[in-house]
Order: sequence, then C-alpha cells, then structure tokens
Amino acid sequence: MESGVRMGGLIGLIFGTGLVLALFDARGDGSGFRIRRPRSLDFSTIPWPQFIDDVASGVRAGVPVPLAIFQAGERLPHGSNRIFEEWHAQWASGIGFEQTLRGLRETLNSAPFDQFAETMEIAHRQGGRTVATLLSQLARNVRAQEQLIHEVRGRQAVTVTSAKVAVGAPWVVLLLTCARPEVRSSYMTPLGATVLLCVAVVCTVSYVAMRQLAEISEMHVMR
Repeated sequence: MESGVRMGGLIGLIFGTGLVLALFDARGDGSGFRIRRPRSLDFSTIPWPQFIDDVASGVRAGVPVPLAIFQAGERLPHGSNRIFEEWHAQWASGIGFEQTLRGLRETLNSAPFDQFAETMEIAHRQGGRTVATLLSQLARNVRAQEQLIHEVRGRQAVTVTSAKVAVGAPWVVLLLTCARPEVRSSYMTPLGATVLLCVAVVCTVSYVAMRQLAEISEMHVMR
C-alpha cells in the first residue's frame, strides 16, 4: 500500500512537471520559432518591398530622393506613416538628409530599412544616376529574403512540433497502459520508479534544450 502511494505521488509529480512545462510553453507565440526583437515598436509587418518600389517610382518620375522617401513613407500603414511625417518636418526645417536617414533607422529599427538607408546614403553622396535601378533590385532582394524567412519559420515549426510529440508520446502511452493492473504493479517497484524518474529527467532536459534551440536571437538578416 505504501509503495502504491509513493508510486502515485511519483507519477503525479512527473505529470505535474509536464503540465507546468506545457503552460510555460503556451505563453510563447505558439510556433516554437521566435526571432527576438526589441520591446520597442515592431515594424516587421510593414511592406518594405512595396515601399522601396514606391520610392523608385517617385525617383523615375523626377521627384527628389528625399521627397520620394517621405512621400512613400507617409503612405505606409500601421502608424509608421506618422514617423515619416515627423522626420519630413525635421528635414524641411533644415536637418541634413543623412542625419534624417540615421534618425529614421534608429526609430524604425528594421533590417530592410537599414539596407535601404545605406543604399540611399551612398547614392546621395556619389550622386548616382541609377538610383531607381538599384532600388528595384533591392526590392527584389527584400522579397526573396522575406520568402526565405517564411520558409524557415514553417520548417522550424514542423521540427518543433515533432519534438513535442516525441517528448509527450511516452507519457501518453504510460497513462493508457497504467489502466492495466499488471503494468501498474510493475512500476510500483523501486526499479520501475527509477526508470520513470530517469525518463522524466531525460524528457525534461530534452524539452528545455528543444526550446532553447528553437529560439533564434535577433538578427539583421539584410546586413
């Protein structure tokens, strides 16, 4: 009787640990794949390729580069247009174009815009006549990069889900087989309890390691 109580307590502890881990995991984004970003504003949903194409169209139409940037930025969604409007006013008050670009880069904190700003700074300094062509190529590169990131996220989500299933499957089997008295009695021995404890440790360590591997630190992929 005493061994049965100990066995029940051990199984309860193991399943309780699994429940805590599952609840902790549910606090994440649900995909298992995160790219870490600053806790400031997130502009990852901005259609940067379209923005770059709009700037290129403005340059082809004869609009000066700074005005083409501000006009394209002021048409952006998600409140980011206000940022371009504010920096447009700063530029109109006499701040240099390169200083304005640096301010936009710090405010937006976006890898595609960083690449765009670097291209614009070089073109502005050297007075390049192929700005529109460079921007069109940059827009294609940004689209390709976004597609690659989307594919990586999809494959990583599949891998993480498979790992979760691999960790949880033994405990589902244990829960089902414990309905049979002979199986339940086999785990009530010291050897059975040791096996359960070892499996629990391995599953917990594997689960934590999987969560760590699934996180990718912040990276500016366009640099």
